[in-house]
Amino acid sequence: MSRAGTRGIAPTLALAALAAGALLCAPGRAQAQDRVYGPGEVTSPPKPTNMARVVRLINDSYPPNMRDSGLGGSVQVQFVVDADGRVDKESVQVLAATAPALAKAGRDVAQEIDFIPAQKDGTAVRCKVVLPITYRPQ
Repeated sequence: MSRAGTRGIAPTLALAALAAGALLCAPGRAQAQDRVYGPGEVTSPPKPTNMARVVRLINDSYPPNMRDSGLGGSVQVQFVVDADGRVDKESVQVLAATAPALAKAGRDVAQEIDFIPAQKDGTAVRCKVVLPITYRPQ
């Protein structure tokens, strides 16, 4: 990756948590056969299939005007990972953001991540997760 491609964020605790498979599974609501599982209900949380791609997505999403001005910030995005490992794009919500541009960036990132789905007793299941992203100028 070029120097320009590595600007944007320093790997954060959130990225380390993604790599370790420690995404936060938020409490889910039972919805008949489309049940969304919560944290205490899965035996294995969703894990990104490619951490290098996640880092690249986050770096590329850093709004250029904020990066160039030395402005950092954070966003917390919640979404459902389906049993096939894809983010349910309709479920993506921004829970908190320090700037509107970061809210859009975080939403865009979440929609592009591919996951190994959550498991419950050896079966892939839907799981609601919360992804914190921190942007830091370098």
